[in-house]
Amino acid sequence: MSVDLFPGARAVAAALPAVPIAVIPVGDSPAGVALGRFGRFGYVTNFGSDSVTALDPVTRTAVATVPVGTGPWGVAVDPAGAEAYVGNSGSGTVSVIATATNTVTATIGGISWPAGIRFSLDGSRAYVVDRDTGRLVVLDTATRTAVTSVPVGSTPYEVALSPDDPYAYVSASGDGTVTVVDTGSNTAVATIDGFTQPRGLAVTPDGQRLYVADQGAGTVSVVDTTTYAVATVIGGFDAPVSLAMGPRGVLAFVAESGSGSLTAINLATDDRAATVTGLGARGGLAVTRDSRHVYVADAGTDTVAVLRIPVPVSPDQGPTGGGSPVILSGRGFLGATRVLFGDRSAASFLVVDDTTITAVAPAGTGAVPVTVTAAGVTRTLGSFFYLEAPRIRAVSPATGHTAGGNTLTITGIGLYTTQEVRLGTTSVYPTVVSDGRLTLTVPPAPPLLPARSPKSPWW
Repeated sequence: MSVDLFPGARAVAAALPAVPIAVIPVGDSPAGVALGRFGRFGYVTNFGSDSVTALDPVTRTAVATVPVGTGPWGVAVDPAGAEAYVGNSGSGTVSVIATATNTVTATIGGISWPAGIRFSLDGSRAYVVDRDTGRLVVLDTATRTAVTSVPVGSTPYEVALSPDDPYAYVSASGDGTVTVVDTGSNTAVATIDGFTQPRGLAVTPDGQRLYVADQGAGTVSVVDTTTYAVATVIGGFDAPVSLAMGPRGVLAFVAESGSGSLTAINLATDDRAATVTGLGARGGLAVTRDSRHVYVADAGTDTVAVLRIPVPVSPDQGPTGGGSPVILSGRGFLGATRVLFGDRSAASFLVVDDTTITAVAPAGTGAVPVTVTAAGVTRTLGSFFYLEAPRIRAVSPATGHTAGGNTLTITGIGLYTTQEVRLGTTSVYPTVVSDGRLTLTVPPAPPLLPARSPKSPWW
């Protein structure tokens, strides 16, 4: 296990003041944030005003206020985007919101202090943390009833699911543990200890690593999900409470309640990629599907800030053939004479000003450092990841009803960053289960064109 307790000794980007691209007024003391998978809506729980604010991520505005139970905290949107579940800590209920109408259509009781909430991949189960009883409650979303509950430690806080659903991870701040729950048998199969006050959790899209924000220790721990051992501890955070993972698997975002900062961690190196400051009282986080924007709840100003993180290398991945436009951010770029991607010179680059260079990536493979030489000094800014072209091995099932609605599974290699699948001319947004598997719901088949008379011209 490696421990980084002196992060200042590493070459990291300097902290910069936060410059939100939007600030959305919401209710009193916003706590949790959730975005729909297709980017059409989002929800923010307002702990102090017993309501939920519905967001439009396209216009970055609030579009509705939905009254719910007392003290709403956790929130999650189901995979289909049809419903949002809200945990009401004061009334011991879960409110079910229909996203089409932004109205509460059902209330589920029997949970003493609901906190973190997550849906299974198929949406048939909702996993709700009960802080009072120290249990993870499993809800059947069809019947809206509790199926079972699993002991998960003292004062649990958050739950995260592995991408293909076999395990749920629950942080318990009361006894400094993270419990691993097998979602097939609904039993606890392991306990990861050694934390002080674990709070936020996030799993990498490949399911191989679990990131744990330890508010009490001021650290973020990286857990190997195969051995359940802590592989790396990243220190120097000021009361980290929330974690969110970019769907593309490049960055993890950490909200620090002590300093009002938001830090991005490079998942390839577990180094800090960027830090922005001046955000006030931090609450929940949510990352957009393209991993370019972060929604941050600010309980101090009763707003949600939408941030574009100024990472040193953006985007930090592209095709092996090169040609990707890349923006490099830092300091001291005036007079730069060379930009390298690994040992290869950039296809071209332009020094915009002292803090920005635009470059075109050359051809390459794997993960390579990006360096800039200026005034005779060469500095490493970050890494660039060359992605192999995706290859499809199998599509199952090969046929289906014209009405659609069935689940299609695509297996192959390099599917990790897939954002869209086209069935003919119809675009479908898939669920990325792993680098080798996608699932999607088949849309209805397009109508057949009427038959043409052979004596008539086709046009």
